[in-house]
Amino acid sequence: MDKSRPSVDENTPFYFPNNKMDQDIERSLRAKVIQHVVVSIARNNRVYTPRFLASIKSLYGEAEAAHLEIKGLIPDSKMEQYRVVCREGCSHCCGLTVNVAIPELYLIFEYLRSTRSEEELKELAQDLKAYVTAMEESNSVTEKLKIKCSFLKGDKCSIYEQRPMSCRAWNSRSVSHCIEYLEDQEVDIPSSALHYTPYNVFRQGIQRALSVMGFEDIVEELNSGILRLLEGEYGT
Repeated sequence: MDKSRPSVDENTPFYFPNNKMDQDIERSLRAKVIQHVVVSIARNNRVYTPRFLASIKSLYGEAEAAHLEIKGLIPDSKMEQYRVVCREGCSHCCGLTVNVAIPELYLIFEYLRSTRSEEELKELAQDLKAYVTAMEESNSVTEKLKIKCSFLKGDKCSIYEQRPMSCRAWNSRSVSHCIEYLEDQEVDIPSSALHYTPYNVFRQGIQRALSVMGFEDIVEELNSGILRLLEGEYGT
């Protein structure tokens, strides 16, 4: 993981409109997620089998359900403080490092194999190599933030249906703050706990369960991780 570059799940400045809500959500969900993943790992003999990956994939739906359930508890009069400005075509955050739990990485890889031809996967591998090289050659955080994720095509995420928990959690309540952050990483990005916390708790739960079960490789950067899997599968 590139420690010199901000990521969507570590060292990114946020301020929440309701810290108590954030804490209450974490307490109610974290143990459930960890238990779910630990049990699934044990049942699958610590191997990332299709059944295990299906279990991880089910957490995306559960995180969305938790988000909607929490949203239903918030009075309409208070919804404005949780409203986000993220929209299709807005990609200011797509220069942040996306750290992905290894099971999620496999899910994305399987999604790519099922939706793209071998030729398209080889072209993707070239884009991923260019990304990794550009990251290695960049010297400042500001330069690195200008290097967009390889899966961003025409300001749209090409793996949106299978985007990782980190990306699902990320949100902003101010476009102008996001733009300012690209030049000044001291800028705080106002975020909504309603959107951030459920997905982030699930992300942390997956990683914590892997750690508890003794896995050494827990997270990997999205672009370099998919490149590694493509090179192993297709020798690109």
